[in-house]
Amino acid sequence: MKLTVHRCLKKPGLIIRAKTYFLELNSRGLYIIALGNAAMMPPPRSVVHEVVGKAAYNHFDKKYEAEILANEQKIQLGQLDDLASAKYSYFLRKEEVQEFKVSSFHDAVRMDIKGGKVKITLFAHPEYGNVVTEIAKILGKI
Repeated sequence: MKLTVHRCLKKPGLIIRAKTYFLELNSRGLYIIALGNAAMMPPPRSVVHEVVGKAAYNHFDKKYEAEILANEQKIQLGQLDDLASAKYSYFLRKEEVQEFKVSSFHDAVRMDIKGGKVKITLFAHPEYGNVVTEIAKILGKI
């Protein structure tokens, strides 16, 4: 049994940038792997802001994509435990997961995850709705 959710987003905070994550629930537990920073388009305020915002977004998106792809290759090679020990990444045994709450948020699936030292909110593409719900059921959080 292995359920995966590719390229979830964590919104930026005051100090930490937006991040791209990979989730996998397998027989060992729940892996929450930071793949790299994420580029997010700022809300347009004017035509000038929109043009400058798009240029900045495209620049950073290309820059971050290389790191994300490199980490996705490591996942394909089965290096989950190595990645889980990296900064901003986590591994939780199933019994350590205290909360895995699933909700709908605009055009995304919202996941609020708590357990151990982890407290994180991630957003996934709506196509992962059934997978995320299945993860919550297996963890006994539905």
